Amino acid sequence: MLQDYLKGNIQFRDQVNSWQDGIRIATTPLVEKKIVTPNYVDAIIQNVEQNGNYIIILPEVAMPHARPEYGALATGLSFLQLKQPVLFPKQAPVTLFIALAAQSNDGHLDLLAELGEALSEPEKVQALQSADSEAAVLKVFESEV
Repeated sequence: MLQDYLKGNIQFRDQVNSWQDGIRIATTPLVEKKIVTPNYVDAIIQNVEQNGNYIIILPEVAMPHARPEYGALATGLSFLQLKQPVLFPKQAPVTLFIALAAQSNDGHLDLLAELGEALSEPEKVQALQSADSEAAVLKVFESEV
C-alpha cells in the first residue's frame, strides 16, 4: 500500500533553506495532485511554530501532517530526502520528510500502521536515508503488508 501512495511523490534534494521550505517542498507533490490544498501546508507550518517539533517522529525523520479540515482532499503520502539535514526549532536535524494527508481522522490508520512498522526497523530508515532513486525508496517498503 505504501508503494502505491509514494509512487511519483518521491524527491531528493541536497539541502533546503529552512524547515519551512522542507515542509513546502515535501508536500509539493500532494498539492500538485490536489491531494491537499496550500492551506494544509500552511497549517502544518503553523502547528510546528505553535506546538513544537511534534512532527519529528524519529531522529532525523519528520512526518508533516495536519488535521483533515485544514485542506486534506484525499489520502496521500510524499517523500523528501535531504543530503544535508535541515534544523527544526531547538536545533533538531531532519533529513527525511514523509508527508501524510488523510481525508478523515481515521482514514489513514492502516497507512500509518504500515509506515510505523517500516520505520521501526533501523535498517529500513538507514536505507531510506541512503536511497538515491525512487526505485530504491519503493524497494524499502516492498515487504510491507
